[in-house]
Amino acid sequence: MYKPIFDSQKAYFKTHATLPLQARLESISKLENMITVHEKALCEAVYKDLNKSESETFLTELLPLKQEITYIRKHLKSWMKAKRKPKSLATITMSSKVLSSPKGVVLIVSPWNYPIQLALMPLISALSAGNTAIVKVSEMSSHIGALLTQLINETFDPQLVYATDVGPEEFHDLLELPYDHLFFTGSPAIGKIMMSAAAKHLTPVTLELGGKSPAIVMADANIKVAARRIVWGKGLNCGQTCIAPDYVVVHKSIKNQLVEALIEMIEKQFPSSLNNQDFPKIINERHFNRLVSYLKDQAILHGGTYDEENHKIAYTLVHEPSLDSPLMQEEIFGPILPILSYHDDASLNSILDANPNPLALYLFTEEQANKTKIMTERGFGGAAINETILHIVSPTVPFGGVGKSGMGSYHGVYSFDTFSHMKTIVDSPTWFDLIVKYPPYTVKKQKLIQILRKLV
Repeated sequence: MYKPIFDSQKAYFKTHATLPLQARLESISKLENMITVHEKALCEAVYKDLNKSESETFLTELLPLKQEITYIRKHLKSWMKAKRKPKSLATITMSSKVLSSPKGVVLIVSPWNYPIQLALMPLISALSAGNTAIVKVSEMSSHIGALLTQLINETFDPQLVYATDVGPEEFHDLLELPYDHLFFTGSPAIGKIMMSAAAKHLTPVTLELGGKSPAIVMADANIKVAARRIVWGKGLNCGQTCIAPDYVVVHKSIKNQLVEALIEMIEKQFPSSLNNQDFPKIINERHFNRLVSYLKDQAILHGGTYDEENHKIAYTLVHEPSLDSPLMQEEIFGPILPILSYHDDASLNSILDANPNPLALYLFTEEQANKTKIMTERGFGGAAINETILHIVSPTVPFGGVGKSGMGSYHGVYSFDTFSHMKTIVDSPTWFDLIVKYPPYTVKKQKLIQILRKLV
C-alpha cells in the first residue's frame, strides 16, 4: 500500500531537488505557515483528545516548533557548508573536509502525548537536512492525528512529504520498507519493534523513548523551589510526558517538609485537579485503567481519586511504594508521583540503580560537590539542576536518551546531523606522491618507515 509513495519519494530524492539551500528553506517555511494559519484548529484538536488548554498547547507544542524553525533558518547555510579538518602526518599534503549529505527517505513515527511537536519537530529537521519523509502520526490522539495528516498532505507534494494516521494493522506494511533513516518517539516496547524492523535493511535509527526519570531532593535543597518546579514538571500534560519527574527521592530529614510543600503547590497550580477544566485527561481507557491499578494497596499522601467516565485522575502523591511494585517498575506516564526517602549515598544509589539510565534526571541541591558527584556518576539522557523539563527547550543543545531511554539525539544542529550522513572527503595532489606507501618495501623505504615510527 505504501510502496508507491516510498518509491516516488526515492525517485524524487534521486533528482537532487531537495539538495539546494533554497529548496530546504522553502519546505520549512511551508511547514511554518501551516502551523501559523491553522494554530487555532490545532489547539482545538489537541483539546478534544487530551483536554489540554490552548495556553499549554502553545507553550509545549507550537512555541518549540517556531523556535526551532527560526534557529534552523538562521544557521542552515553554515551547517550545509563543507567543514575543513586539520591535517595529520598521513595526510600532510592533502586537504580534508567533512560534508553533510541527506540520507534519503526517512520514516518519522510520532506518539500521542505531544502529537504536534513530536511529529513536526523531526520533520523540520529531516527537511532541513535535505531528505524526503513519511510521517506516521498517532491514531490514539485521533482528532489531532487526523487533522495533522490532512494538513501535511495538503501542504506538501507526497513525493516530498506524506503523512498517515493508520492503526496497528496497516502499520506493519509501512514499517517493512527500506528507509534510509527511522526516527521513533514512544515506548521502549514499540522501540524494540522499530529497531527489529530497521535491522532487516540495516537502517540507522533514532529512538526517543522514556523511562523512570527521578527528581532527587537533597538535604540542602531549597524546598519551596523544588516543590514548585517538580509539581509543574509532573503536572504538564497530566504527567503524560516522557521527561516528567517519574518519582521523587528525598533525604529523610526534609521529607515531611517537602511533602507539605508539594501538596501546597499542587493546590496552587492545579486546584481541584479532578474537576479542573484546564487539567488534561488520560488519553484513553486502557491507560486510565493502568494508572488506577497502580494505586491499589498504596499509601496515598494526597489525591488518589479519579473520574472513570472522563478518564481523569487527581494529582496524586504516593508514600514509599515498594521498588518491586508496578508503580516503581514501569514508567508511570500519569499524574501519580511516588515519594521515596533515602538517608545516605548507598540508599540513594540503591533506589536509582533499580531504574538506570532514565531519559531525564532532576537534582535539587545548593552544594557544588553534590552537583558534580551526581552529574558525573549517574547515567541519564539529560539533566536539570534545580529545575525540571527546561533542559530540552534550547535548540543549541542535544536532546536524547541512553540505554533503555533511547539512542541518538536531536534539536538544532544535532537534528541536522541526525538526518545527515557525514561524508569525509580528502583531496590529494598529483604533484607529490608518498613513494614509501608502495611496495616493494626496499631497504631505503624501510629506513623511511623507521623515521615515521619515531614521528607518530
